[in-house]
Amino acid sequence: TMDDDLDQLVYLDKLGYLEKVEPHMHSVGTCYRCHTVVEPNVSNQWFVKVEPLAKEAIEAVEDGRIRFVPKQWENTYFDWMRNIRDWCISRQIWWGHRIPAWTCRECGDLMVLRDDPKKCVKCWIKKAMFSIHGFLRHFGHFLPWDGQTIHRS
Repeated sequence: TMDDDLDQLVYLDKLGYLEKVEPHMHSVGTCYRCHTVVEPNVSNQWFVKVEPLAKEAIEAVEDGRIRFVPKQWENTYFDWMRNIRDWCISRQIWWGHRIPAWTCRECGDLMVLRDDPKKCVKCWIKKAMFSIHGFLRHFGHFLPWDGQTIHRS
């Protein structure tokens, strides 16, 4: 927002990092439906490493399992496949497809799951271990074992 931008300018000025402020005309993206400003949201990106796939595809054409008709298109294909880049599957647009990945707000752990997580496994384990450790520290002397090792009869 405009207030946030102003706050950042004041902050930079206080630190002595602001050299000057000038008006600048630029185009700002807006939603085609409601005409509100669409601001970019920088986020982590997910890529598919395509080089192994491209190698297999090239081999399939080179050994004749796949043919191009007309044959002259093989050169274009090879050029494309030999210069291929990793494929970004996490487009930074709000109407893109969701990747089933969640970041825990408490610990920052990244979870890739089929369904929405109910709890962060890492936080749950940490809390459970803390609880077990605390329980054993305070009440371990009531147990029929030393609280350190389990003895089997």
